[in-house]
Amino acid sequence: MLQPEWKKAKETLKIVTMSNQVRLPADLFDFLRDLERNNDREWFAANKERYEESVRDPALAFIAAIGPELRKIVPHFQAIPRAQGGSLFRIYRDTRFGKDKTPYKTNTGLHFRHEAGKDAHAPGFYVHLAPGEVFFGAGLWRPAGEVVLSIRNLIVGDSEAWRQMKESIDKGPLSLTGGFMERILGLCAEAVPVMRFLCRAVDVPF
Repeated sequence: MLQPEWKKAKETLKIVTMSNQVRLPADLFDFLRDLERNNDREWFAANKERYEESVRDPALAFIAAIGPELRKIVPHFQAIPRAQGGSLFRIYRDTRFGKDKTPYKTNTGLHFRHEAGKDAHAPGFYVHLAPGEVFFGAGLWRPAGEVVLSIRNLIVGDSEAWRQMKESIDKGPLSLTGGFMERILGLCAEAVPVMRFLCRAVDVPF
């Protein structure tokens, strides 16, 4: 069950953040707030050094500090302190397909993914830092169709274990999130929580 690992990982974040190993500067949030007001390439180029000093480098130091502790809890999940291809999400947005063409993200995202995964869709722990929005999550983000099918089959195959995990989560500070597929939601048996969960769309976070 995920609950014990979640509690240990959350406590690890607290220990690392409160220790003298790493400090996230207040300017991290100030920079992101300023970026939100000036989300263009010219402003970012003029403030790139500030981004590196206040956001990128402290985030990489945090990742490096949490790595040894994370391995004690979940040895197959990785903390990779690398600006590209590591646990720190790039600040540059992919503007090819969305309506929002602003070039930069206004949050800092850290993803401690499973060693078998290669991208943001792998199972992992996630830390989100943004002005007015800080949270810690775990699970899957937009997994491939065959992965979703495997998860659903596991839930159906051991619905009692699923029920126990769901009850454990409901009693604590955690919550299951993610949207539902509207077209088939009406087909789900409302009286059967397992069936309702199987109608969730693309995210499987815990």
